[in-house]
Amino acid sequence: MNMARIAFEKIMAGLEDALAYADGDSSRGTVHQVKVADVDITHLREKLGLSQDRFAALFGLSARTVRNWEQGVRHPEGPARILLQVIDREPEAVMRALHASVQVIFDADKEQAALHVAEGSAHYRAKRSKVSNG
Repeated sequence: MNMARIAFEKIMAGLEDALAYADGDSSRGTVHQVKVADVDITHLREKLGLSQDRFAALFGLSARTVRNWEQGVRHPEGPARILLQVIDREPEAVMRALHASVQVIFDADKEQAALHVAEGSAHYRAKRSKVSNG
């Protein structure tokens, strides 16, 4: 049997397994789940030297959400848990990804950087509101 035929048969077997799984037959596949550890949001925020409002503005969250997480009223789930885990490990990377135009070195004034981002967001919302109201 030639290599192309072997590759084709492997691909077809994989497609058949995927279709069977989509139809509810989980016996033909392996499901991998990623476990994301809980993050102590208060500790993370304080480690970064940010207020709740600044932390929220900097990372695209609502201040109410951050407060609810810290008070245990709600718990981050799904993508929010993953985002918090990445912020905990690589805050500068998240900053660069979310705010490409803001050059921040975390040894600099974090509060001022967060304020800059928050002001930019407020300016954008005001501008968007003015355009839509017209």
